[in-house]
Amino acid sequence: MTLEQIEKTQVEIYRKLGEEGRLRIAFELYELARNTLRQVFIDENPKISETELNKKVAGRMSGK
Repeated sequence: MTLEQIEKTQVEIYRKLGEEGRLRIAFELYELARNTLRQVFIDENPKISETELNKKVAGRMSGK
């Protein structure tokens, strides 16, 4: 398959999912990114407080 064919197939699959399915996937990707960031910050600073961790994650997710 070419990249163009793959993209076309992906679009067809997303269309079949409907709005609810696409929203579910978007939320799952958001959660994956958020959890990955949390772990990166914890790995960098194992003693980070939950409050500071939440601030750092929120800042990064919002582009600040």
